[in-house]
Amino acid sequence: MRTPNHLSICAALAVLITLTAASRSAAAEGPKANWAFSKEFLRAMMEERDAIREWHSALASAIGTKYALTPQGLGSYQARAMTNLRLALAAAKTDADQDAAPLVLNEYQKMEQLSDKYLAERAILSYIELDALKDDELDQSVVACGQSLEAMTASGQLMDDEACH
Repeated sequence: MRTPNHLSICAALAVLITLTAASRSAAAEGPKANWAFSKEFLRAMMEERDAIREWHSALASAIGTKYALTPQGLGSYQARAMTNLRLALAAAKTDADQDAAPLVLNEYQKMEQLSDKYLAERAILSYIELDALKDDELDQSVVACGQSLEAMTASGQLMDDEACH
């Protein structure tokens, strides 16, 4: 189930690719690359991670308590995550920022897929087990990617972790 935000993600990805290409070109010309996260990107990445954590918690809570799972109920969480994603992508200036930005985008996309998956099941009135997320590989991937991004923000350094790919 694709949302209207899908086009926004594609536009954000196009901007990210353009910025990454421009950054790499400038880095190749400069004497040394900047591998530290910028303060702006680090802040934006933390805000995005918080928004996705809240979105994930709302989804998990709705599933775990049999609360009505609707696009309207999760929409504000998704909208906040999309806004923060755009801010993070726009803030990506250093080489480290540029390399981490696709990881932040991937986490958003994984969370969107997870949310869409359970919204689709609920839309066809499928019964969703209370512990459905426990064995869900996509859910585990969202959580692992989030932990990886949190470790990066804590250290201020880019780490190559397969969880976000």
